[in-house]
Amino acid sequence: MVWNAAHIHLMINHLPIFALDLAIPLLLLALWKREEKAIFLGAVLLMLFGTLGGIGSVLSGDEAEEYVEGEQGVSMKSLSEHEELAEVTSLTLNIVGIMALFVYFLKKKRPELLRPEYWIIILLIGALVGSTMAGLTALEGGKIRHPEIRPGASESILTPESGLLKSSDAETSEDRDDDD
Repeated sequence: MVWNAAHIHLMINHLPIFALDLAIPLLLLALWKREEKAIFLGAVLLMLFGTLGGIGSVLSGDEAEEYVEGEQGVSMKSLSEHEELAEVTSLTLNIVGIMALFVYFLKKKRPELLRPEYWIIILLIGALVGSTMAGLTALEGGKIRHPEIRPGASESILTPESGLLKSSDAETSEDRDDDD
């Protein structure tokens, strides 16, 4: 199988979500343990990894869009909304990454400037905002090809005829009535 930009985009677009979600408990642990160095470094590295994943997602997004435009079942409205939100998320993730680098180097070179817990709380807020933005962008991206998560979707689209549900997975109303 030859990989294209759509495959690469789908592979990397989850990195910011998972990396920042993993950084959050590490930051909480660093706050609780009064900034254990290894824990703090791990959280900063995860935040940077999330930022790099966001950059990779943006760089592969335009080319991935070319692969899905015009295909059956693709929502151009969702594609447009995903792209717009991705721009804001990219900016947010870049700020989070710069913030993480700044805090790390400031902590290393000038630790006396602020108490450690303040910096950890700032990074924690950045990780929460970044993760939320990445998650919302991923949700919008999912709507491009998954009508079942689009607003107004109902069970009526999940039928064997719609192609979204295999006939072997279908459960008739009679089957549901038998369970009662």
